[in-house]
Amino acid sequence: MCGDPSVSYDRTVDTNILADVITEDRFTISGQFTDATWIAHGAAFVSRAHYFIDEGLGAEERVAGATFTGSYALPQQLSLGLTLEGVLGISARDPMLDGHALPRGLRAFATLSTTRTLWKL
Repeated sequence: MCGDPSVSYDRTVDTNILADVITEDRFTISGQFTDATWIAHGAAFVSRAHYFIDEGLGAEERVAGATFTGSYALPQQLSLGLTLEGVLGISARDPMLDGHALPRGLRAFATLSTTRTLWKL
């Protein structure tokens, strides 16, 4: 078993399916623990995102949250995973962001994934 703590700051520029341009500043503290059959990753973050919704029209969001991701190795190179994410607002949400930004609250995702090596060099 190994632990990999980290502290990071990221500045990203992204877009969503509505063609909004989003810049985000995120400070994260995280850790990961692994062994032969499972991986667990936890993180806490604070974020400021600016949404450029239309030319000359923008809105800002400030949130804090925590995530936990765990995966368990199954036979046949399969992996079963679970992700929990909780996000709360640091400031009041701009009404312009309704329909543009993900809602605050608790989300959960379950995954079944596989990894295959297509070729080795």
